[in-house]
Amino acid sequence: MSQIVPNNEIIDVRKVPVGLIINTKARRGQQFFGQARTVLRAAGVNVVENYALTHAKSLPGLVAGMIGRGIKAIILGSGDGTISSIVDHLVNNEVTLGILPLGTANDFARTLDLPLQIEQACQVIAEGHTTKIDLGIVNGNYYVNVASVGFGAAVVEYTSTDAKKILGPLAYPWAAAQAALSHRPFKVKLGFSNQTIETEAIHIAVANGRFYGGGVIVAPSARIDDNELIVTIFEPMNPTELWQVGTHLRDGQYIRHPKVRTFRQVRRLHLEVLGHRRQSINVDGELSGHTPANFKIAPAALKVFVPMSYGKACLE
Repeated sequence: MSQIVPNNEIIDVRKVPVGLIINTKARRGQQFFGQARTVLRAAGVNVVENYALTHAKSLPGLVAGMIGRGIKAIILGSGDGTISSIVDHLVNNEVTLGILPLGTANDFARTLDLPLQIEQACQVIAEGHTTKIDLGIVNGNYYVNVASVGFGAAVVEYTSTDAKKILGPLAYPWAAAQAALSHRPFKVKLGFSNQTIETEAIHIAVANGRFYGGGVIVAPSARIDDNELIVTIFEPMNPTELWQVGTHLRDGQYIRHPKVRTFRQVRRLHLEVLGHRRQSINVDGELSGHTPANFKIAPAALKVFVPMSYGKACLE
């Protein structure tokens, strides 16, 4: 694993101008818009702009406008896909991102050790502790958690907004069952910096964060500030093997299975599906383009609010 160098800073959110955006289309967005605004202001956070977002497509322009008006911290209440859609505007500048986890999976919040309760998440922002994290890049677009092809993208195709609102986290296993009926293995070529391999796969994940897919652990020691991507290849499996892997998705031990191949310390990758079938790319829970795909890591590219305890393991 790459050496981890903590990059921590405390921001006085009582003094810097802060903007609040709540995606009211997120699973819990409408319910918590007023609560988040009240709790943040009561904690002394200098919220000078606040928006209840009703159309996700307008979010990038809204964020760009806030940055242009001098906002120094943007608090976003949403799910992972919405977060991923704006990080391109925040890369390598002095604007800090705060997260209120209002989505279905909230894997980015889990990766940052953020509490999933709104009041506690607001308190993290009020304390002002920040760190810089890595971002992944696929075909020129930044992402926070994971980009994948294969089964993960098929699951997204079956996971509707209505299903997530009604079923919550259960929407993912429901969609997985639907995808399993139609998804087929595919041949793929992966070009790393030091080798090229060809294999057959049902799912390939290129992960930056620690969690994805509603709590699946990328690897037991994965971090979002270790300057590396982790590539996991799931080869075709019979039902028994799928069960063996599935029972260990949440503890990360599935990577020990002989049909799962893991590559660490990846900084660049070219992924090409062989044959005539292109594969959709799942980027943080949203479909975004098709293969072929070029990946790379952007170290320490985004500043985020984190709990006071975040990163202490790096110093031990």
